[in-house]
Amino acid sequence: MFKMLKNLILKESYKKILCLFIVSLIIDIFISGFLANILYLYTLFTIFVFRNTSIEIKNIKSILSPINGEISAIDYKNNKTIIYIDVCIFSQHTFTSPINANLTSLVKRSGINLDTNTYLAKNLNTKITFDIGDLNIILLEDNCSMGTYIDLSKSSFKQGEKIAIFTSGKVIITLGKKINTSLKIGQKVYSTKTIIA
Repeated sequence: MFKMLKNLILKESYKKILCLFIVSLIIDIFISGFLANILYLYTLFTIFVFRNTSIEIKNIKSILSPINGEISAIDYKNNKTIIYIDVCIFSQHTFTSPINANLTSLVKRSGINLDTNTYLAKNLNTKITFDIGDLNIILLEDNCSMGTYIDLSKSSFKQGEKIAIFTSGKVIITLGKKINTSLKIGQKVYSTKTIIA
């Protein structure tokens, strides 16, 4: 039973789903069936968000997309390429390593979560910044985010290996040098499948 659950749902969500189910049950017994039904539906939605999807680990010299999403912008600054990927709450949420490298200089800042397209979002939203190889990556949560979970038990990752669970927001990848990428704005990218550079 536990093995089957592990194959269907990401382990980072077990506590959240269990708490939601217990609260729903208590409300169902003591307060209101209608409110409990809303919470049961939210629990099912949370299970859907944290569903476990298979990730194919690759080992190629190119930089792969670390997550499923849509390219919202490509920028060039200080002779570096910056790629912005919008991640929807309905996407697959496993954030994988785009290259074989060590994870360094992890910084997490908690905050309120506004729409990532607003000016204040960069300063106020929950943000996790880290370097992996010569890539700088920012995970900027938005108002639909159910949290970000990072694996801090290891620092070295193979290409395609899970680093984090990122539920919703914007992923900003700064490449170590200026690269004329073939990506286009509005293009869908897929974790471990789409080459971004």
